[in-house]
Amino acid sequence: MGPTSRRRFAWLATCAVLCFVLIVLGGVVRLSRAGLSITEWNPVTGVIPPLGDEAWREAFDRYRATPEYTQFNAGMLLPAFREIFLLEYAHRLLARLTGLVLVLPLAYWLLRRQMTFRAARPILFVFAGGAVQGGIGWLMVKSGLVDVPHVSPVRLATHLAVGIALFASLVWMLAAERGPGPAPASNRLARRSGVAVLVVALVTVIWGGLMAGTHAGHVFPTFPKMGDAWLPVDLATLPATCVTDAVAIHFLHRFLALVLGVACVAFAFFARAASPRARLLSSLALVAFALQATLGALVVLEHVPITLASLHQANAVVLVGLLTAAVEELWRGAGVLPTS
Repeated sequence: MGPTSRRRFAWLATCAVLCFVLIVLGGVVRLSRAGLSITEWNPVTGVIPPLGDEAWREAFDRYRATPEYTQFNAGMLLPAFREIFLLEYAHRLLARLTGLVLVLPLAYWLLRRQMTFRAARPILFVFAGGAVQGGIGWLMVKSGLVDVPHVSPVRLATHLAVGIALFASLVWMLAAERGPGPAPASNRLARRSGVAVLVVALVTVIWGGLMAGTHAGHVFPTFPKMGDAWLPVDLATLPATCVTDAVAIHFLHRFLALVLGVACVAFAFFARAASPRARLLSSLALVAFALQATLGALVVLEHVPITLASLHQANAVVLVGLLTAAVEELWRGAGVLPTS
């Protein structure tokens, strides 16, 4: 890896870490009910927080006009409002910072012709996706400012899904920057099982977003059974209720987690004949899944505490990252993808 590649690797790694922190912080914002504290979306001027007592009172007055305040936080004082406001502000500010860290070095290298436009296209797509993500985030917040003090679960899950997709894209490019390790030609099952387990992981994370949006984690504070049953839903009704009913969402999230566990085991088994890097990544993904299942059980048993729920979301992002890097290694190492 030459000097230019090392700089690019460090830059992509920084962007991936910022994206990871952004997703985790977003989960904390959601769990602490801070997401609706900022009632406006000003992509440029919003970088400046309220300055002075009068500005803080105006921001507080706007919040007190929302259903979130009248139905959940009536009587909240200004100091408590400052705390949740600054948490959401930090989330939005970090999103802007991540975009700048992504695009400014890219623009510099393009202007200096140290990177071709073809090589920059995937990163430009990620930047464009980040801009779209900002709009999705505002539409999500906006859905909770009128009538019902809850954001749309579908919009929340979409916001999470796009964030995970952007993180996975950065990890993919980061893994590709290192170049492929040696891989046998006979690892087709490993490649295909890797893709399958990554897809299952992404779908499971999306249903986790629906769990959060519907507060479905509180429906069954039991494990491994859901209440007194293994099957608490009528399977015939699932197509109609899978994204709207908290019981169905909770059941599907656990079912998907079970499928994901089996898929992780199968992937680690098939990857045992692949490159050392792929074997390591698949094994780490299996460990991450075991931790994820443990955290998930503790989250529901302890009635969704912020710390455990945040760790559960953070570990989910780690799991997706490990699987993404493993899949990139297997497919590129086998010559299926171009190496540059």
